[in-house]
Amino acid sequence: MFMRRRRRMVVLALLVILTTLIYAHSSISVDPLAIQHFSDNFETFILTKECKRSFDYITTIVPGGTVLTDNYEKCMEKEAAGWEYHESSVDNEQGYTEKYKRALELCAESDKAKCLILEDDIVFINPPKSIFSRIKLHTMFGGPQTAWDCSKVGLGWFKTGQTGNKSICRIIDKRVAPCLASEMLRNALPADIALKLAQIACKVNQHRFLLTQHTGFKSYLRAERERDPLWIPSPPKITDK
Repeated sequence: MFMRRRRRMVVLALLVILTTLIYAHSSISVDPLAIQHFSDNFETFILTKECKRSFDYITTIVPGGTVLTDNYEKCMEKEAAGWEYHESSVDNEQGYTEKYKRALELCAESDKAKCLILEDDIVFINPPKSIFSRIKLHTMFGGPQTAWDCSKVGLGWFKTGQTGNKSICRIIDKRVAPCLASEMLRNALPADIALKLAQIACKVNQHRFLLTQHTGFKSYLRAERERDPLWIPSPPKITDK
């Protein structure tokens, strides 16, 4: 009798969770307040060399933020409105880790609650109208000890294992940014691995959801964007092995 009641409770709980997920998923592209929520709560950082690759595409979609560039003068030739530029030169892999550390330091100084850190060779997998709704949905339950890898499949509400693979899209709570920045250069490591170890040292729980993917075929993507600045590629196909 007890086991039967327990099974019923489990089934009921699963149905409630499923209903919530279906409702949330159906509403992510119709939230008119999502972009305002993003502007009020998120500071965006783009790490770039010369404001090339996907830089114009990103700044067309994201409503302002901070740019860390190797070549300040080059970037100012095509200055995007609403973006503040900082020169942060990179000579090697370790230099890029230092650049990522600088982004975390600026994040800690921001007046926004969270920071979205993007590399300049990404594309968003969804149309612009639903990007900020997805961010709002997946980050709604995070606290100061929560960070998100937004380049991998998952539901942002749940904790996952730490990953040291790719740092193209990360969301960090500003309250933990000082600790992460202080740990980034503890070992001479690439930025993504250094960030993983920093999160472990700072007791940050990693979550994940898929918002971006690496550009990959640069010439093809560049040609498409010249025709349509808001062009979005199809999500990658997942095949069963």
